[in-house]
Formats: sequence, structure tokens, C-alpha cells
Amino acid sequence: MGKPRSRPTDIVRHRLVRILVAAAVVASSNSASAQFLFGRLVPPPPETQANNDSTGATVSNDGRVFAFSSSATNWVPGSITGEKIIVVDFGQNLIQNLSTNSAGIALNGNSFAPSIAGGGCYVVYETFASNLGISSSGFQIVRQDRQTAQLVVASTNASGQPATGASSGQARNATVSADGRLIAFRSDASNLIAGNGGNAHIYLKDLQTGSVELVS
Repeated sequence: MGKPRSRPTDIVRHRLVRILVAAAVVASSNSASAQFLFGRLVPPPPETQANNDSTGATVSNDGRVFAFSSSATNWVPGSITGEKIIVVDFGQNLIQNLSTNSAGIALNGNSFAPSIAGGGCYVVYETFASNLGISSSGFQIVRQDRQTAQLVVASTNASGQPATGASSGQARNATVSADGRLIAFRSDASNLIAGNGGNAHIYLKDLQTGSVELVS
């Protein structure tokens, strides 16, 4: 009996895993090469090459869901431009463009550096968009629910006001807890905690209580 043929999804998954492993090995000494390898991810249909760069991949705990930022325009149907967050869900054979607000409207600024919560339901990333559903400027940290498409701005103070007052990069480099509730990020904003600002610090936001704590 011959060896069973791999399904297209399996082929793409195996290729993606090889790419991620190779990129991880190279990344410690040459991030540019790692980014090039991440750019070899395969959009639908199988065997189609992404038409621009992809980088910053992150994976769910079970290895089923991958997220990364990409400037390629052929991941999903329709016209999409700029740097966006793409999710590949091998469990559902699904590819999503997550760079949209809660109303499903494309974000009007670039998005980078995703972080996946444990099981892959939530994805946190930084974005320069201003149509987040809250008055904001500069980079902000957002959390998106992949099931409902709800977008929540996480880089806010306890009163719900977004990070402001910095000359650049108000909120960057986010990471998220397994349940999607706690989000840590770097910010040099002056309004996250009274009396603290002007220098970059690490903050921890609790999206359930709304509280924000200074970690560094």
C-alpha cells in the first residue's frame, strides 16, 4: 500500500513550520534574514507566493494559529494596503486580515508586532491607526477578538484614556496573557499613571478591571 498523500493544508503547515524553525535559528544573528524567511509564508490558494514581505510571527499554544504582520496584498480577497496583521488558522483552514476595527472597517494606519493569547482567540498588536473607535494618536496597543471582531484599545489609563504625551511611540511591544485579560506593553506616555512619564516604562493593563500598573 502506498504512502497516504498529504492534504494541501498539511503541506502548507509543514512548510510553515520549517520556515519558522529556520527563521528562529537565523534570528539570533541576523534578523533581516529571519524576516526574509517569514516572507515565504504561503497565502491561499496553496502554492501561491505572498507578493510582499511578512515578519514578526507568533503562534498559539497548540501550534494551530499563526499571526504575523505583512505588507503583502494577496492574503485575502479584496483590496488591502499597508502593513497589516494576518492570521493563519490551520484548524479552521482560515486566513484573516485582523487589521480592522469593531465595525469591520480597515484600519487607516500600519499594524505590527502581534502576540497571540494562549488558544488563539485573542490577538494583541500595535497600530498607528486612528479609527480605533476611540480618539487617539500615534502608536496604540489593541486587542482583537477573532470570533467577534471586537477591537479594544489596551494602552489606556484607568479612566480609559489612550496613551498620549510622548514624542513618538506612545505604546509598543505588547504581549498578552493566555486568557487575553492582561496585556503588558512599553510606553513613554505621560498620562498612563499620574506623575509618571517622559521615559519608557513597562505597564500592565487589566482589560477586565480597567486598571493599569507600572511594572518597571
